[in-house]
Amino acid sequence: ICAAHLGDWEKAAAFFEDGAKRTQKIENTERYIGLYADAGFVQFKAGNMLDCIKLLNLALQKFEMLPQDNTDLKYFTLKKRLAHALGWMAWHDSEDYFSESEEPPVGFCSDPETNEEFLNLPDFPIERIWLALARIEYKFGNGTTVLEHALQIADRDADPVLSGSLSLLEVQYDFKNKTYDDLPQRIHQLANACDSIQKHNQNGNGIGENRIDPIASAKLSNFDSVETISSILVPALLAQLVTGQNMQEILSIWRTNSSELPNKR
Repeated sequence: ICAAHLGDWEKAAAFFEDGAKRTQKIENTERYIGLYADAGFVQFKAGNMLDCIKLLNLALQKFEMLPQDNTDLKYFTLKKRLAHALGWMAWHDSEDYFSESEEPPVGFCSDPETNEEFLNLPDFPIERIWLALARIEYKFGNGTTVLEHALQIADRDADPVLSGSLSLLEVQYDFKNKTYDDLPQRIHQLANACDSIQKHNQNGNGIGENRIDPIASAKLSNFDSVETISSILVPALLAQLVTGQNMQEILSIWRTNSSELPNKR
């Protein structure tokens, strides 16, 4: 922590990672997982994004191995700390992120202090924390390893906000990676997810713990509209045309990939 306060982020990260390895040997589960997350946060502050993602991914993998029905205060406290830290890293620079969400201090996730008041806070699904890490991977990393895991474990029917957020993220990954063939399916998924979110809210359900929900109900687009569909497909078409691809071949792929989609939701 002192190294971080002196601005030596890389040394601080090395100390946290070493602490995690040493603590793991004495089976202090919550502490060593928190130390790996803290090492990832410090690498984030240092601008070493690949190391950051690697360490955060490791921390969540270890956390995911713990019993999900755990009611222990230390477990629940760590879960809340992970959600806050990764949510801040993923969305603190977004206009949809709530301004009262403060940057976590160095050492936040491995802080051993617990308080019974944590039990009064709403529970937080691990799938939402993986969503935050997938967002970090999209913004700063390469590959799709985290996204693929987030998609694999998500119960999209049970959590419409999570489903919508993942669908939007898939579109963003497609543009980043210049892989546009599946865009018709993505748009269909987004339309279904956003319709489910609106119904969810109309039934009096809240969006959830808003500090990690990037989709605001007031900003939901009509993904069935020609304008919205065009705003996704036209840039994708142009991006492929400038690389010399044939327009008819592109449209043929999209027609094929959308042929089995229902005309109406």
